[in-house]
Amino acid sequence: YAGSGAAALFDMAVTVIETGDALVLDDLTYESRLFGGEVRRYNLRAERFGDGITCTFRDATDRFRTEELFRLLVENSRDMLILTRDDSIEWVSPATSELLGHGERELIGTRVIDLIRPDDIPQVLDSPEILGSQGLAGGPVLLHHRAGSWQGVESPARSLREDAGR
Repeated sequence: YAGSGAAALFDMAVTVIETGDALVLDDLTYESRLFGGEVRRYNLRAERFGDGITCTFRDATDRFRTEELFRLLVENSRDMLILTRDDSIEWVSPATSELLGHGERELIGTRVIDLIRPDDIPQVLDSPEILGSQGLAGGPVLLHHRAGSWQGVESPARSLREDAGR
């Protein structure tokens, strides 16, 4: 839908009226006359309403800019960043991949504990600082490098939970 003209949007609206299926378009780009010709990014929702259609547009330009800046910051950070869920790696920063010699996709699904040197696991698990009352942990740890060696890192960690407590 990026680059879709008015005719394409009209055809999509007709389909909504004819089928009753909702239309959801995220990141719809539009050159806005209200903003001096600036290209803006919108999220569009359309649903059949009786014999007609109801549409909502939400200007998401600022959110997309913020996401793009955050992505650039994370992708170019020299810090090792790991996102986990249920003890398994869900995402790693490029710096993590570079430091450990594994491709980013290779690490997805790996348990973080499987990267820690086996002799260090009891110390890590028994540490009173592991995600203490502030949700913070830290200290030196040796992580497995793809080449078979151990990479020493300082590992400040923070538990960030979603609203659902996950």
